[in-house]
Amino acid sequence: MEKTTGITKCTSHEDWLAHRTIGGSDASVILDENPYRNKQQLYRELKGIETPKDISDKPYVLFGKRAEEHIRALFALKYVDDFEVINPPTLENDGYIELLYRVDKPYLTATLDGRLVDKHSGKKGFIEVKTADVIKSAAKEKWTDGVPDNYYDQILHYFVVNPEFEFCVLVALLSYKTKDGDDRATLRSYLFTRELCKHDIANLEDAETYYWEHYVMKDIEPPLRIGI
Repeated sequence: MEKTTGITKCTSHEDWLAHRTIGGSDASVILDENPYRNKQQLYRELKGIETPKDISDKPYVLFGKRAEEHIRALFALKYVDDFEVINPPTLENDGYIELLYRVDKPYLTATLDGRLVDKHSGKKGFIEVKTADVIKSAAKEKWTDGVPDNYYDQILHYFVVNPEFEFCVLVALLSYKTKDGDDRATLRSYLFTRELCKHDIANLEDAETYYWEHYVMKDIEPPLRIGI
């Protein structure tokens, strides 16, 4: 079978930034479903005109990064009979970060929170870990019957990058306050399959391909969506 996905071993964060092009967090930007960034900003970042904002020192980012391995370990412990959980390589432990790319479309890249193997079927998948505060009712609603659009788009993107992935489990640590004002947290898991998401996956791949080939490669800055 012809290889569909390649791996770049990035030996530093700077090396990772240099090789990363359209990543998971960019998918929602291209679909006009990102509340923080737009297509023009992404274009300027990809062309080197602007530097992406560095939010790595923000408390919520630091918490999410530090919590990831523990959330993944809890999931592995809870579903030990169902899934093999393969941790991603890290700079600290392995000396490199693993960056996936589509062989036929190398501008589509992905950095995973971990890989999964279904112990019953042998199917390959991946795990995505999130942390979120759901104090406001609007935030709670986004997590009630599914996940926020920008996180769903990220999952679709990883399906696009690696056609061998058949499923994804998004594991989210949701923090909230009780009516009495006490801090609480709950761990939720959401399952997505390639079969059920196939139309959305195809639509995203078309949109990302068009964005890269029509705007980035032709040096044409994309128009802003009305209302942004």
